Amino acid sequence: MRTRWLAYVAPLSAVFLIAMVPTRARAQSIWTDRAYVNVSGGYRTTTVGATDSVQVMEFVEQTQVITTYVVRRAPQLNAGAGARVWRNLAVGATVSYVAPAVRGDVSSAVPHPFLFNHPRQVSGSASGLSRAETGVHVQATWVIPLRNRWQLAIGGGPSFFSLAQSLVQDLTIAQTYPYDTATFTGATSRRVTRSAVGFNAGAGITYFARRHVGAGTELSFSRATVRLPSPDGDTMKLNAGGATIDAGIRFRF
Repeated sequence: MRTRWLAYVAPLSAVFLIAMVPTRARAQSIWTDRAYVNVSGGYRTTTVGATDSVQVMEFVEQTQVITTYVVRRAPQLNAGAGARVWRNLAVGATVSYVAPAVRGDVSSAVPHPFLFNHPRQVSGSASGLSRAETGVHVQATWVIPLRNRWQLAIGGGPSFFSLAQSLVQDLTIAQTYPYDTATFTGATSRRVTRSAVGFNAGAGITYFARRHVGAGTELSFSRATVRLPSPDGDTMKLNAGGATIDAGIRFRF
């Protein structure tokens, strides 16, 4: 529910950003700059969750290792540039990078080494999981110069994501005779990388202390569904992107 709510933030954020500017400063005029460069530090405010089930053989029995992944909120870096192509319309691209922490909750019914159909329930948290996400966001942006050195920008377009994620392959256990119980000791994982195409939308406002240099903030949302190869040959889906708020330096030329 939280993620669904955040999906509406970026498209509707223009209303909020305009409200931040005094009423007398909302007069639209023609944008005369030829190009822009934006450099920002931001924060990815959404979390990502997914569950994967891997089939493994243990003591001549087949079982499942189930992992629930939770990708946490994290800082994000953004850098973008573009040029005006017609009136107030600019076309450009922004590159984003985020490497959030990943929690993997692992569980399995581990077969008994001597008795068939006598599984032992084992669960724990996998350590050492990692994730890195790079996005290239192509944007058509409508720029609205406002009075008192303010400038509003609203845009969106397609996004191209490259996602590298650690996926759990199996778990390790400790057990002693008579092997009626087992204890989770860790998990083995491998890192896979895949790409996907999605979308982005956002709105930002900038105050220019000087003619060509200012400071601004932006609310944006991006999304793509990445299909990662599961360790047992199946496929699992993970979302890339999310809601982001950032602030940084804005250059106009």
